[in-house]
Amino acid sequence: MKKYTVLLLFLLNISCKKVKEIKNKEEAKIPVTVINPVRGDMDLKITLSGKVEGIPDVLVYTRVPGYYYKKLKKEGEFVKKGEVILLLERREFGLKFEPVKIEAPVSGRISYFKYDIGEFIPPNKPLARIFGDKKYKIKLSLPSDYAKHIKKGKVVKVIIDSLIYKGVINDVSYASDPFTGNFNFEVIFKPSTKILPGTPCEVRLSVLRKKNILKLPARCVLGTAKRFVFVVKNGVARRVPVITGIESDGYIEIIKGLNENDTVVFKGTEVLKEGDKVEIIKGG
Repeated sequence: MKKYTVLLLFLLNISCKKVKEIKNKEEAKIPVTVINPVRGDMDLKITLSGKVEGIPDVLVYTRVPGYYYKKLKKEGEFVKKGEVILLLERREFGLKFEPVKIEAPVSGRISYFKYDIGEFIPPNKPLARIFGDKKYKIKLSLPSDYAKHIKKGKVVKVIIDSLIYKGVINDVSYASDPFTGNFNFEVIFKPSTKILPGTPCEVRLSVLRKKNILKLPARCVLGTAKRFVFVVKNGVARRVPVITGIESDGYIEIIKGLNENDTVVFKGTEVLKEGDKVEIIKGG
């Protein structure tokens, strides 16, 4: 009998502890920081990848096929339009020809393509590249939804090896490319440092500005297909579905679901679920 009494007391003690733990858990509040949606302007910014080209920037070909014979200019040397930069040798049995003179079609720095002496060069094979090194261009394209918002003269950022240069949009096409469906345009810039044509780069530009929209820090909005936020009401976290718009510079547009008076959870969303009691803390 004594044995059963001890067991009963033990089970009652465990039961009381469980009830106490559940009660404490129910009363526990999750600390969060909050923020109110605000109205303001937002720019939709995008980043495009491209390659730097000189102005001018042309490939040099031969009109007459021949065999690689002799370079007359040094790699990287500045040449003037019309200067002879390269000689090709013509070979036909029983005939003797003067070397084929290859002239520079434009003025600029020369960069030769690498060929072996005596290698056959057909007319469709480029021999050299001549480029300007005072200012450069980047050829880019955008779908029509974005392209309609860009204008000639608009200032953009050109990023090369973490260095940022000021660029200007130039030559915006008025018709889409028949092969891609995109609209082509160029960015012109004058770097303060030496840049080689073909160098990869990024161009950042704003393609759309929305004014007086409701916005939140993007980290407040959760979910993918169905987006939502946590709103604090009477000390309790409530899951509220939202419809979002553009996202830029760490903020996201709220089209539907919130107003400026809503108290939205900013930090602490990672552990929240619908109905949790919360404690609003300052800062963080």
